[in-house]
Amino acid sequence: MRSDITVCGHIYYDIIYLLDRFPKEKDDIRNPIVKKQFGGAFNTLKALRRINKKLKINAMSILGKDHIGNEAIKELKRLKIQTSNIVRSNQTNDDFIIINQKNNSKTVFPRTFHEKIKKIPNLKNTKWIHFMYLDNIEFLEIYSDIIINKTNNQIFSADISNKKFKRTNIKKYLPYIDYLIFSTKELNSILGGSNYNNFTPNVITKLKNLNKIVPNIIVHSKSKSMFFHNQNFIIYDYKIKTNQKLNILGAGDNFAACILNEIISKKTISTHSLKKAHKFATAYCLANKNI
Repeated sequence: MRSDITVCGHIYYDIIYLLDRFPKEKDDIRNPIVKKQFGGAFNTLKALRRINKKLKINAMSILGKDHIGNEAIKELKRLKIQTSNIVRSNQTNDDFIIINQKNNSKTVFPRTFHEKIKKIPNLKNTKWIHFMYLDNIEFLEIYSDIIINKTNNQIFSADISNKKFKRTNIKKYLPYIDYLIFSTKELNSILGGSNYNNFTPNVITKLKNLNKIVPNIIVHSKSKSMFFHNQNFIIYDYKIKTNQKLNILGAGDNFAACILNEIISKKTISTHSLKKAHKFATAYCLANKNI
């Protein structure tokens, strides 16, 4: 079955500890709140389905031949997401997440268990592929060949997730990407610096230069987003209309999913698209404030 979009990336089994503060060395924290759910590429897949019930969505990932992998497949099928391009391996990836509820921050310890795939599914006839997360070595080791073997009629989008600059060869793959979506927290990773954290004039200049390589760039923070196209840009300032604490886990994935749906459905990105993505991500955070 042909799909409108294929989301390509690692699915993780999230083990989440909700704490009032980050633990110090030798702390003894009793009876913490612990939640378990699927994350990584699963966040974007689930968000795409929530925002568009009719979208034909395909998943390409690696899941273990274990009970966690089986449960992930079941959840994807319940969401009516195609799973024929999911490869089964020995064990499902997981990550350990500590959420500091006091200052609304998170610390993530991802663990990738699978071995390198000998043969990956053929996606040459897939029109749109979204890659998660392009600046991770674990991702590039598996899926890089799909990117560099892009056909002329394919559209590629991607996001990134590293907060600090890491010496990967991500620049090699950027010319193949049509849409790049990320937050200001990942500015250092994509711009190769150490003190980029906001939409300063210097950052905007560097993003305009990056726009010469990637034709469409969407960058967002909690209160603002910018869309770059042909070295021009539009800005949307967002005001959160709530005093409640927000759980930011998965916020960026939900923002990206809304943007992807806007591009697929309306073939363009506007100020209204940015506004809609902010509201969608905020609503998700509010609904999951206790997760």
